[in-house]
Amino acid sequence: MKDMIARNYPGTKVALTEYSFGAIELSRPPATDNVAVTGYEVGQRSAAGTTEFATTATTLTVTGLSPGRSYTFWVRARDGAGNLSPKSRTVSVTTPRR
Repeated sequence: MKDMIARNYPGTKVALTEYSFGAIELSRPPATDNVAVTGYEVGQRSAAGTTEFATTATTLTVTGLSPGRSYTFWVRARDGAGNLSPKSRTVSVTTPRR
């Protein structure tokens, strides 16, 4: 039987754990699924556009950020059937200027 049930990630917000001039660390609680959560897609939006990262970890360090720029992040959980949860609530940060 094909897994058609979306991951359970209700209203979970990505937490900004730490940030510096060119990097930030994000964390979030693990998602649940009726079969198994196999990973996460982390989205990053800035004036330069939108990027998505795939990870299996609940903590992610994003590097290569420009000082003094604003970034917004969100996360979606993925299961083995490729179903994606809705996007989490976002967290925004402006990296410090040098």
